[in-house]
Amino acid sequence: QRDRVLNQRIDQQTQDQAASAARLAALNDLQSIFSGAITTTGGDANSGVADIGQQMTAFFQSFSSLAADPSNTSLRTGVLSAAQALAATLNQASQSLQQQRSGVDATIASAADQVNSLTKDIASLNAKISANSPAEDAGTLEDQRQYDLQQLSQLVGIHQITSDNNSLTITTTSGALLVAGGQSVDLVTQSSGGVTHLDRKSTRLNSSHITI
Repeated sequence: QRDRVLNQRIDQQTQDQAASAARLAALNDLQSIFSGAITTTGGDANSGVADIGQQMTAFFQSFSSLAADPSNTSLRTGVLSAAQALAATLNQASQSLQQQRSGVDATIASAADQVNSLTKDIASLNAKISANSPAEDAGTLEDQRQYDLQQLSQLVGIHQITSDNNSLTITTTSGALLVAGGQSVDLVTQSSGGVTHLDRKSTRLNSSHITI
């Protein structure tokens, strides 16, 4: 017994949960860069990195102290030291941001490969299910296809339409075709302006549809 409406609702909730989890992981990594516990996607924490906010506070406080006694050589040295420390921390944060971007780009490329593998499998199962006569039981094949759909919905937002022969047409939430009957369309990654995008042939997909 199957309830296609409930299955699609489960897939939608899976998409929402996966997207939220991926966004949370990326934002946590981003927040850590500016809070003194720098981590990057797929990397280890860098110890001994100062909090940027604390560094900026110390920098401006050194100026305040110097303003009260401009001729004090020690305070002037303190301003220079605070400036150097802040610059070093900002440079290290910049490097960590670049590492995080590289990690995210690698995740997008990996997700595209997984999407392509799943859509090919779904297209193959569509053909097998459609080839069955109405009297034959395609339950096992449909179970496999539903499993693939659940896996696919964790990677990309999808809509699905069932045809009369029990085949499925799969599109992204933006309407780009991924599977039509026994045919699938591959996704590829392309870089533009330093940003990695997912493309379907010549049609640009909104990268927000891919969870990372």
